[in-house]
Amino acid sequence: MSKLTESQFLELSKVKSKKIFSMGVEKVVIKLECSYLDALIYYCEENDVDFDIVPKLISGSIKEKLQAEAITLNFLPKVGILPI
Repeated sequence: MSKLTESQFLELSKVKSKKIFSMGVEKVVIKLECSYLDALIYYCEENDVDFDIVPKLISGSIKEKLQAEAITLNFLPKVGILPI
């Protein structure tokens, strides 16, 4: 089965907003007790979502959580954090 385009995905799954897509990813994180990166990949594979459209669908809070995970795993450089 070929990957769906953004418009096809939105029509078929009735995902109309970033909020609904992000809630789906959050549910996977809770259900499978996995990282946000793993949950995002799992959700996209289960729903045949093309990875190219994911940046348009994820919310800012999910992006921040992904960035924090990436920094923890040394995928991204650490940013300056001021001591409190």
